[in-house]
Amino acid sequence: MAGAFLCRPTALVSLFVLGVVAWREGRREAVRYGLATAVGIAAILFWQFRVFGNALGAYGAMDTGEGTWGGTIPSSFVGTLLSPSRGILVWHPWLLLLPFAAMAVHPGSLREWWRGSAAVLFLTWLVASLFTRWWGGGCLGPRYFTGVAPFLALLTAPLWLSASRRMRAALVSTVTFASATQLLAVYNPKAADWNSVVNVDDHPRVLWSVRDSQLAAAWWPRWRISDAYLSTLPRISGREDGTLPGSIDEPREGATVVGPLRVKGWAHASGEDLDVRLFLDGAIAGTWVRRVPRLDVQAAIPSLGDCSRAGWESVVDFPTRDGSSGERELTAVFFTRDGRFRSYPVRHFTWRPAP
Repeated sequence: MAGAFLCRPTALVSLFVLGVVAWREGRREAVRYGLATAVGIAAILFWQFRVFGNALGAYGAMDTGEGTWGGTIPSSFVGTLLSPSRGILVWHPWLLLLPFAAMAVHPGSLREWWRGSAAVLFLTWLVASLFTRWWGGGCLGPRYFTGVAPFLALLTAPLWLSASRRMRAALVSTVTFASATQLLAVYNPKAADWNSVVNVDDHPRVLWSVRDSQLAAAWWPRWRISDAYLSTLPRISGREDGTLPGSIDEPREGATVVGPLRVKGWAHASGEDLDVRLFLDGAIAGTWVRRVPRLDVQAAIPSLGDCSRAGWESVVDFPTRDGSSGERELTAVFFTRDGRFRSYPVRHFTWRPAP
C-alpha cells in the first residue's frame, strides 16, 4: 500500500477505503494494516522531502502548483464520465451495468468489498474531476482511473455470477469492447499521435467530439483529423520562433469573464515591439491592441531594453462567434518584422454576457 502511494499520492483514496473495509471485518487486522501502511508512508514522505524538497515528491511539486486544481463544473465532472476521448463510461461501458451488480450482490464479505470498490470508483471520479486538466494531458483514454483497475474488476463479480443470460451476455460484450479498445489504443500509432494532432491541452473542446475523438482514432483504420475541426484552429503563416518573449496577463487561466473581454499582456524582443494578433475560438478577433509601457518587464528583464511600448491591451465586445456563453479559448500570437512568430499557450476562460 505504501508502494502504491509512492507511485501516485492519489492512492490515498484506495488506502482509506481499504482501511474502512478492513475495520468492518476485523479491528485487529485493521490496526495492523493501518500501522504498517502509516510507517511505510511516513518513510516515503521523509525520503521524498529530502530528495525533492516536497513530501509528496515530483507529483506533489507539480500538483500543488497554481492552476492545477479547479475543475469546471459541470464540464469536468461530466467529461470524466462521458467524453469520447477520456470518459470512463465510454472506454469501459460495462460500468453502466453496475446498478444491476449492486442489486445482485449478496450479504457477506463480497458485499463489503463490493461497496468499498464502488466507493473507490466514486471518490476517484471526484478527485479526477477536480483537476483543471481533468483529461490527464497526453495519454490513452481515462488514465486517472488506471490506478483503481483492480477495484473496477472486483465490481464485476456479481455480474459474472448472475443467473441472467442476458446480463452475462451484456457483460461479456461490453468487456470485450473495452479490452479491444485498450489493445487498439496501445498498438495503433494514430491513437497515441492523436494527442499532438489535435493539441488536446490547448484545445480541450475536442474532448467532446465523437468524429475527432481518440476513440475514433483507435478504431478507425483511416482516421484523420476532420476539416471542420481544423477550421477552428488559428491559421498562422511565417516561421515559428518559440523564444520570442511575451505573455498574456489577463484574463487568467480558468477565469470567468462577464461582459466585454479585456485582454492585457506584453510582447517585446530586444530592440523591437512585437505585433500582436488575437484569436478567439480559432477566429481572428479583428480588433486592434493599444500599446502601453511595461516598466516592470524592463526591470525584470533588462536585456530587453526600452519597454515603453512593450505592453498591449485590448477590449473585445463579442468574444465568441455566436455570442453564446460558455468555455472559450484565447490565443495571442506575437510577430516580428522579419516574419517570425510565437503562438503563446492558449488561455482558457468562461465567458458570460453582462446582465
